[in-house]
Amino acid sequence: MNRKRVLILADYYVPGYMAGGPIRSLQSVCDALGREFDIYLVTRDRDLGGEARYKNIIINSWMDVGSVKVMYVESASFSFGFVNEILRKLEPDVVHLNSLMSIRFSFIPLLTSRYSKYFKGVIFLSPRGELSRGALKIGGLKKRVYLFVIKLLNLDNYVEWIASSDGEKSDILHNFG
Repeated sequence: MNRKRVLILADYYVPGYMAGGPIRSLQSVCDALGREFDIYLVTRDRDLGGEARYKNIIINSWMDVGSVKVMYVESASFSFGFVNEILRKLEPDVVHLNSLMSIRFSFIPLLTSRYSKYFKGVIFLSPRGELSRGALKIGGLKKRVYLFVIKLLNLDNYVEWIASSDGEKSDILHNFG
């Protein structure tokens, strides 16, 4: 039996720690599901606010990290073409975006997954509290424009939202209906 392939895109992952809880919760999910699914995770090559790359990593190549294949990427190489090539090579059944407000690790993959001929699966999106009223007040205009573009392109109609609480579910419904 072929195992389902899951592609996760996240700004930060282990060995990073500066982004806090989302790294640990994503690691826990990967550890739990890595026995049932083939999980591939694409992330940055450095920690939040870090200027130096992680030690002992190979850039833009798959590495075994626990039960997950992780690709640490340079920001400069991350593009629509880069994501489309990953979709072509992996042919994932699921794409999971571990954030909403990341241009590189959410918007580019969301747009690419939506229009790629290589991906016909399901896109899951975890907003991680980014749609709360308090979070939207920080950098408000920029975030309102970003959400407007997502709605304008109807990208929100092609995702399955993952809410971690009833409050987050309310925030998703308030912003996207």
